[in-house]
Amino acid sequence: MKSPLRRRESSCRTSRAFPCIVDLAAMREAIVRLGGDPQRVNPLAPAELVIDHSVQVDEYGSADSLKHNNEIEFNRNGERYMFLRWGQTAFSNSRSYRPTPASSIK
Repeated sequence: MKSPLRRRESSCRTSRAFPCIVDLAAMREAIVRLGGDPQRVNPLAPAELVIDHSVQVDEYGSADSLKHNNEIEFNRNGERYMFLRWGQTAFSNSRSYRPTPASSIK
């Protein structure tokens, strides 16, 4: 017997969600190759991604430690953040949260 219940939303950590976004992107590419509309490929339920993959402390003990650690984090994982940002804007029902607002990184 199938259950009529469906999750209303999903919240994932980076280690689980990143492969899902990669899979959705690959499905969109396949749909394009087959002549279909890639905008039809989206998560079935709203999904929220909390990016927590590797927030590290490299510097400590100074007033600028947080700023420097954030700069190091975004330099270290910038490509990943850009891909996840693309996924947030490319798919409906999807949002992601970074450890620090991008506006604080210069």
